[in-house]
Amino acid sequence: MARGYAGVMMKTLGAVEHTLTVAGVEDVTPHYRRITFDAPTLFDGQAIEPAAWVRLWAPSDSGKEHQRGYTLVDPDPERERVVLEFVLHEPAGPACVWAGKAEPGDTIQVTRWASGHFAVPDPEPAGYLLVGDAASVPGVNAILAAVPAGAPVLVLLERHRDDDPLIPITPHPLAEVRWVDDVAAAVESRDWSDWYAWVTAESGATKRVKARLKELGFPAADVKARAYWIRGKAMGVERPAAEPPVAEPTVEAPRGEWRSR
Repeated sequence: MARGYAGVMMKTLGAVEHTLTVAGVEDVTPHYRRITFDAPTLFDGQAIEPAAWVRLWAPSDSGKEHQRGYTLVDPDPERERVVLEFVLHEPAGPACVWAGKAEPGDTIQVTRWASGHFAVPDPEPAGYLLVGDAASVPGVNAILAAVPAGAPVLVLLERHRDDDPLIPITPHPLAEVRWVDDVAAAVESRDWSDWYAWVTAESGATKRVKARLKELGFPAADVKARAYWIRGKAMGVERPAAEPPVAEPTVEAPRGEWRSR
């Protein structure tokens, strides 16, 4: 359940908390892990839109839970299952540590908002520029699956590990995918008229890409940018961990008085 002032505010804004149970773990690369969850309440009364996400509350030795955002992957309302994908990195934060140790049967809390997803812009843009890195792949894949087949897409992903390019990218008939060393420098000087940009990289890289897009004449209304992480610094809020349930004292049931005694 929601805890503390932040929890009360999130509940007021339509956030709903759910318990996910690990059903399976797959290491896609040595640094990229897919975890499948049983999610019996996650789909109650809500459709899963492209690139919808949840706040995952990762436990830590400090006695607090730390919030991190994760895109919902392969949501399956019929089976009540969903996948979250984690970049395993050093130094490892609470979510990374939890994901690295996760086993079937483990549980974790997530908070889902009623909003927060990708929708094809209206009117449809001339093309899509998707910029990010390994942490952005779940959102990029969801958008590639939602974008019309006739729209050109350029995907620029910043490579931080040698095995990053091994992470599968959703195919799209007109998509070009490039793994690069510097996403801001990779945004070419060309005619971007009526294109839509979606930028979700590291904080510094996101700022540089936004500046580059402004330099190239991208209207602010056609750029959706959000930092997914900050180099060398934790992101997200924290809350007190849930108190373990206290067992009720055993009280012997009252015995009646019977004539046969």
